[in-house]
Amino acid sequence: MSVEGRSTQDRVVQRLDNVLDPCSCNTASPVSIVELGLVEEVSVDDESVSVRLLPTSPMCLYMGQIMKDAEREILEIECVQDVELEMINSTEKMWRPERLSDELKEARDDGQLIKNSPAESSGS
Repeated sequence: MSVEGRSTQDRVVQRLDNVLDPCSCNTASPVSIVELGLVEEVSVDDESVSVRLLPTSPMCLYMGQIMKDAEREILEIECVQDVELEMINSTEKMWRPERLSDELKEARDDGQLIKNSPAESSGS
């Protein structure tokens, strides 16, 4: 399908897939915020885009950089004039390893990537 035939929301997700998680950039296999499952919601209203992101932890030092990179990528879409990014910082809604893409879950399970978190190991 051509770029013109895709919805703006699909194009936003595609652009967000270009935003790499800064912590993963120090590994042999950098991953995007989409692959990690940090993108919680994408809303499009005419020329405005709103994106809600989950940090990997409440103390994520790189969330500002991730949001800056996400905004830059989204503004590359010709029909987008305004971008609103929100970091969800709530104990009720937090990132968990289950949000990883299927490919990353497979790599993790094969021992090629992220090890299980302590919470998963302890049965919490």
